[in-house]
Amino acid sequence: MIREQALRFGPGGRLFGILAHSGSEPARKTALLIPNTGLDHRCGPNRLHVHLSRALAEAGFPTLRMDLSGLGDSLPLPPDVEADAVDDLRAAMDHLGSLGIASRFGGVGICSGGHDVHRLSLADPRIVASACIDHYAWPTAGFRLRYWSERLLDPRRIANPLTRWVRRDQAAEPAGIRGEDADLFVQPSASGFSRDLDHLMNRKVALFFLFTGDMLSAYNYRGQLTDAIPSLRRYAPLAVHFLPHADHTFTQVAMRQAFVEALSRWATRFL
Repeated sequence: MIREQALRFGPGGRLFGILAHSGSEPARKTALLIPNTGLDHRCGPNRLHVHLSRALAEAGFPTLRMDLSGLGDSLPLPPDVEADAVDDLRAAMDHLGSLGIASRFGGVGICSGGHDVHRLSLADPRIVASACIDHYAWPTAGFRLRYWSERLLDPRRIANPLTRWVRRDQAAEPAGIRGEDADLFVQPSASGFSRDLDHLMNRKVALFFLFTGDMLSAYNYRGQLTDAIPSLRRYAPLAVHFLPHADHTFTQVAMRQAFVEALSRWATRFL
């Protein structure tokens, strides 16, 4: 039976999360952390984090879905202090460790949450597993071949962008936040990410990557990541998934089930 427990932790108890667990997990078991996706509440888009944490707890992994500083029910830091997701996630690990729940941890993050999990994995040796969904992608020869083949076979996909470009009136564009200003993280270079992964692989950190159909303009086939980062091909505790029929926020039940099942299989196998 899955139990859920509300936790306050961190300096002054300013951070908040919900721990899903079976109530009988040994201290040696790996616990998993799920930070916010973008500015969403800890429940995640379409309650994805709720479904995910309960499924992982059922598979034997205590799982904390949490709000980072200033999000959801976690309090903001003082104006003169810059928030850092890594500090918040470390506070979560410290608290779970003090409760005797786990001494080893993994992170699961979607989009900006994946960026936070990646940074945490590099910063803290207690992390033994890193799962990142729809975060970093680099074009490869295979990507370009598929990208342009699809467009050349459908002339409308060329004509429509050209029409929009011709009609565009920069002066008429409304003022406001531009897309690039809304970015929640900066993608590293492929070479920089490859160095990061070398570090994680040397530590034997289990790795999970999943890309959805909303990434098709940047990621369009399953093997693109290993083509971009060839060193991953030799790494055993690795899972790479491509769900072209799923969207970024897993709006449909079947999409959420496919993701949850893939992640649970990976965690059960490697953790």
